[in-house]
Amino acid sequence: MPYMKNADGSMGWVMPWRYVETEGECNPSTNYQREALYAAPQPVAVPGAVDYSDLDPTSQDREVIESIAECKGWNACRAAMLQPSSGALQLPDGWKLVPVEPTAEMISSGIAAHYERSQIQIHDRPAPGPMECAYVAMLNAAPVNPEFTTQWIPCSERMPEVGDVVLTAKDGYVNVGEMERSGAHCRYFTSVASGRELPADYWMPLPTAQQEPTK
Repeated sequence: MPYMKNADGSMGWVMPWRYVETEGECNPSTNYQREALYAAPQPVAVPGAVDYSDLDPTSQDREVIESIAECKGWNACRAAMLQPSSGALQLPDGWKLVPVEPTAEMISSGIAAHYERSQIQIHDRPAPGPMECAYVAMLNAAPVNPEFTTQWIPCSERMPEVGDVVLTAKDGYVNVGEMERSGAHCRYFTSVASGRELPADYWMPLPTAQQEPTK
């Protein structure tokens, strides 16, 4: 029989959990712990959105700026909580989702790339063959499934528009950041929670807020 040490240092014994159909069948003694079991997943308790319309977005006051950033971060995290668990599929770098049956555009692109490469003789360096070229052309022509368009985008590939608030990721840590610009070409993220510059290797758009279940 398992034993446990009580708060006063004495030893007590632990009864195994026992399943009952109704709460009335539970032992009424306060020495017993009760825990409800549900037949189906229960709705997630999502906190309400924060209204910061009374704060001046053009203010230069540090406290106002930090308050607005905190509200934006709160609402962004709330939107993520409302996103269905079956959200966007995360693919590793170098992978792409394509249809099982190639489309007409994929086939025509593959044939054209295969033919063009077959007409070129390259002897001075290793080069992809006709089949490789056809494969790459078919991948590039593959349609995008709108259900899986939200994936981590490498910052080296492209950046969001200035002013966009997005999810950022670096070294396994995910944050909410806003795209800023310094000069004509320098772009960087700032944390909506702290206002500080936010290093990032990847980013993705914030999930679309879902309608909360009606009571």
